[in-house]
Amino acid sequence: MDGVQCSVVIPVYNSSCSIEEVVERTISLFETDGIVFEIILVDDYSRDDSLSKINKMSSRDKRISIIPLEKNHGQQGAIKAGINIAKGEYIITMDDDLEHQPDDIIKLIEEILIKLKP
Repeated sequence: MDGVQCSVVIPVYNSSCSIEEVVERTISLFETDGIVFEIILVDDYSRDDSLSKINKMSSRDKRISIIPLEKNHGQQGAIKAGINIAKGEYIITMDDDLEHQPDDIIKLIEEILIKLKP
């Protein structure tokens, strides 16, 4: 995926109840603002049907990548795995349970751009 402006890395662990909403809201946000993005979902060896749900989302939208971990590495290990394949100029990490609101991504990007201006 060339020209990716923003990569969003989301560690996923037993979040089948929330992950679809997190991804849908994130996609909507970037599409509204015309930002080229990718979403990297790192399944940290979930015991529920999270992996099945994110596989379905990925098959419908090529901007979604999945890393299924073969054992639990914890949140930081999962984030690191996602960052290692991220292609975006900016990398943002989020939780899988809406503790971090997708709407805050744009505020974060705007703040970064303000600080980078000469």
